[in-house]
Amino acid sequence: MSLIEVAHLGRLAANAGPSTLIELGRERGGSTLVLATAMARAATLHSFDPQSKLPQLGDRFDSKLGEAFARYGLADRVHLSREDSQTVEPLAGHYAIVLVDGDPSLEGTRSDFERFCLQLQPGGHALFHDAAPGDPRQLTLKPLMAEIERDGRFARRPDVGTFIEFQRLPGD
Repeated sequence: MSLIEVAHLGRLAANAGPSTLIELGRERGGSTLVLATAMARAATLHSFDPQSKLPQLGDRFDSKLGEAFARYGLADRVHLSREDSQTVEPLAGHYAIVLVDGDPSLEGTRSDFERFCLQLQPGGHALFHDAAPGDPRQLTLKPLMAEIERDGRFARRPDVGTFIEFQRLPGD
């Protein structure tokens, strides 16, 4: 993640207030750490990643993250799950932020959108990492991004680095 993406993600988390944040795909945990340290004291973060990309290192990454969260007093508000976002039961309620950075396929990203982003609260943010023009994944995700842009429940926000961002509109 670039510095501008880190800053943007941190700002969104800090402004989300007491809410639920969702991260789909964490690999080494950089974005997890940004979200967790920036979010409000009454917020919670649920991060899902089966760690299938780097299975031999996933336990180590998650262990180090857990140690950091314990050290910073965040362990009770950050939940690291090795479950796959495609099969896990989404949490009840509405979310302030959904960061989609897991399955890079069109089908996988569409599933994450339908399963999690449709549960955004009004004003909530859906961020798709590595989806903006210029990123190789952009061509794969372009049809889905166009569909969401036409969806009357979401407004496209300006791209930040490789993030395409949508904000849930009031109503519905």
